[in-house]
Amino acid sequence: MKEKYRVIRTLLFFFFSGVSLVLSAQTDTDNPNKPKIPLTKVLGVFESQHGLHFAYDVTLVDSTWIEEPPSSLTREEAIAFLARHTPHQYQIANSDFVMIVPGKGSSTAPPPPAELILKGRITDSKTGEPLPYASVIISGTLSGTQTDDRGFFELLLKDPDDQYIEIHYLGYQKTNIHHKDFEGKKNLKIELSSEEVELEDIIIEEEAVLPIDFQEAKGYYSLNPDQINLQAGWGEPDILRMIQVLPGIQSPNETAAGIHIRGGTPDQNLILIDGIPIYKSGHFFGMFSSINPYTVDNVEIYKGGVSTPYGGRVSGVIDIKNGQDTLDRLHAGAGINLINWHAFVEAPLFKKRSNLLFSIRRSLTESVQTMVYKNIFNQLFQDGKIAEYQDIERQDLLNKNTSTFGYNDFNFKWNYRFKKDDEISISAFNGNDDFRYDFEVDLPQISHATMDDIKTKNTGFNLTASNRWFPWWQSRIRLISSEYSNDYLGISTGDLRDSFHVRLTEQNTMKNGAFYLDQIFTLSEGQTLAAGFQYNNYDVTYNLLLEQIWQDREPFIVELQNEVGTFYLNYLLEHDDQLFVDAGIRFNRLNELPNDIWEPRLSVKYRPKSSKFMFKGSVGSYKQFVSQIIVDDIPLNPSANRDIWVTTELNLIPPLRSKDLVIGFNYQNKGFLLDIEGYTKQTEGLSFLNLDIPNPNDNVFSPGSSEAKGVEILLQNKWNRYRSILSYNLSKVDYLFEDLNFGGPFPASHDQRHVFQWTHMYSVKNWDFILGFNMSSGKPYTVPNRIVPRRNPDNMETILLLDVRERNQKRLPTYHRMDLTIQYKYISRNFKVQAGFSLFNLYNRTNEIDRDFFIVQPEDTPGIPRIESFTEFSLQRTPNFYLRFEL
Repeated sequence: MKEKYRVIRTLLFFFFSGVSLVLSAQTDTDNPNKPKIPLTKVLGVFESQHGLHFAYDVTLVDSTWIEEPPSSLTREEAIAFLARHTPHQYQIANSDFVMIVPGKGSSTAPPPPAELILKGRITDSKTGEPLPYASVIISGTLSGTQTDDRGFFELLLKDPDDQYIEIHYLGYQKTNIHHKDFEGKKNLKIELSSEEVELEDIIIEEEAVLPIDFQEAKGYYSLNPDQINLQAGWGEPDILRMIQVLPGIQSPNETAAGIHIRGGTPDQNLILIDGIPIYKSGHFFGMFSSINPYTVDNVEIYKGGVSTPYGGRVSGVIDIKNGQDTLDRLHAGAGINLINWHAFVEAPLFKKRSNLLFSIRRSLTESVQTMVYKNIFNQLFQDGKIAEYQDIERQDLLNKNTSTFGYNDFNFKWNYRFKKDDEISISAFNGNDDFRYDFEVDLPQISHATMDDIKTKNTGFNLTASNRWFPWWQSRIRLISSEYSNDYLGISTGDLRDSFHVRLTEQNTMKNGAFYLDQIFTLSEGQTLAAGFQYNNYDVTYNLLLEQIWQDREPFIVELQNEVGTFYLNYLLEHDDQLFVDAGIRFNRLNELPNDIWEPRLSVKYRPKSSKFMFKGSVGSYKQFVSQIIVDDIPLNPSANRDIWVTTELNLIPPLRSKDLVIGFNYQNKGFLLDIEGYTKQTEGLSFLNLDIPNPNDNVFSPGSSEAKGVEILLQNKWNRYRSILSYNLSKVDYLFEDLNFGGPFPASHDQRHVFQWTHMYSVKNWDFILGFNMSSGKPYTVPNRIVPRRNPDNMETILLLDVRERNQKRLPTYHRMDLTIQYKYISRNFKVQAGFSLFNLYNRTNEIDRDFFIVQPEDTPGIPRIESFTEFSLQRTPNFYLRFEL
């Protein structure tokens, strides 16, 4: 066995070093002078080439040497070659498993038990429809699996000696099947008969069909992929909107990407797609998630108590994995709604040892501007220059006004599995947004033309190879790249009183390259020790250039580079479903900082024996070396594009440092879950950049900190065909900046003291009805005290600024909204069709989501400037339709 694993190690080494290994094969002869090689090495080659699995006693095989086989043998010829050149016998258990037993002249050691892979599909005996998420359990054990959404399952049976398989599904009769019934069948068809009496001993199924599941051993929430569609009011399934049903995760501005987790800001969340960090998680200025939901296999959500292998963010973690590990047949689909279309395909390759995934989404807005697009456009650009142009359009004063917007994203994933835990995979992600707005007025006394162009892009790549050297030792190596860019170009020309030409260029890029090496050791049953090294390189640029015919401002340029090396150690204990311990520490070394940074973390969960209650607590330290900073009032730039990515730099931008404490408990009983947590979190190293003065190079980043505390309640229940999720969050988030609010604390702009959500889901036959209600406290806003003059040192002109004495001292009215989705689904033996209708903001509530103040200059010279306010409102009632097909 050791030699077998050395072969895999050698292949992985040459792959990553870029060296080509050429294997020369010799003709198979019985020449006694031909060199001999270990039998274990030949078995490893045949396993890799032909997809075979050999089961044998190590003492029987390790001492056997054999002639090197030819490279062109078929599977049948390979087995015949082994039988001819060794003293052992080779018994084929099924198409993939071969048992090596003693033959003449070989050891008499008994063969190990063969491992079998049982494959089948579970359907309704009357309708033939598949039964998703049915339980398939090895009789007399707790080991088992579940069927996928098409009724298929795959189960590894390590000791098939007279074993039975139990099939459980709520509302159907339990069925027992002997393992021999699977022999010779590619997929055994299993039909279940319905039963009038509900089976009280079925627990897994009731919990599995709930949208949110709490993973006790790891401390995270998981999102059921089959339930992603069941969200109210949006039509288009959206991962980042779906997870907002959890308490402590909210988006005060109604966007998908603008999620705040326990008082943190969106940039403080680590969002991964197949291990690739995402710096642009939304399309259309964040209204739609840039994560394609149709190929998602699993979503892990950490709100606190984040495990040690995750690093680089101080708030939450959203780990999204695409594609299935194993695939039996082609899985493809396509769909369309009023904002985009999508298509995807997943296909098994190389005798099901490999999977290929490709998906694409593209907006329809370049050619068709539906009501959904117009409502979102009007909501996004209520303030700023584009809003002013829209007012002029309504007055029929312009000659030309065009807006074009489009977005697209695609995902690619390929994996090849050598063995159960030995595989290589390649993942790629790309997301693009392109927005342009042209405006022109040509009147006898006024000539004015503008162009605003915003291009945003995020690409990523991940190459992962994993290998299990021994049953107790597994290694994984990852090469990761992620690149983000946000480019804005604004041009304004014309002739009002005097001719003018203004050109504003703003560019922000973030390049992140990473190398990860993880070692996982199984100490004993239920105990795991992980150690690893993580290297990240960050290269950030930000350019702001304002060109005017009467005077050019000095360009504001920020160029930052940083390298972070991290070692981590993590211990995980799971003892008898009662005690869970996740403890670890991260050690960070930055080239920009003189001192090392430590991150100790501990998470403990305890369940009293035979109890449905579980008590939990965690404490941890988190560090972040890239973040977005607020750029205040860039002239000309539309209001939807203001934050920039930066990285830590000595004496300029400190790293974010956060410490949190979480305590709570949950109660689970069949389909019922009650989860309560209290938390407190302190974050230091926040930065604020104000460019609202004549020369931005004279400014410095203002340092600050935040304190967040709160209590979260999650109540989830299933009763027959009705499911509900109720969440409530009571929280407080305060900021403290030495250059703001006279150095005193003030509420953060995203602080919402009370957030209440209640989602109802009811299914009857082929119909799903989803109704969601949201209510929250109004956001805080700042009221300026007066107008103060300030002299420009460059030209000695006087400019007017708003004087603010107390920040965020007022609050907007209470926010509330109801959303609705009605969905029809048809599932046959070979395909699935879904059609639906949704309404966002069902009763068309006019909610205030922001309020800003500005200075109005007098039309006459002797007039007095005045302060006026502008209120931004929520998205009005917006319908959507969708249609999807899946094979």
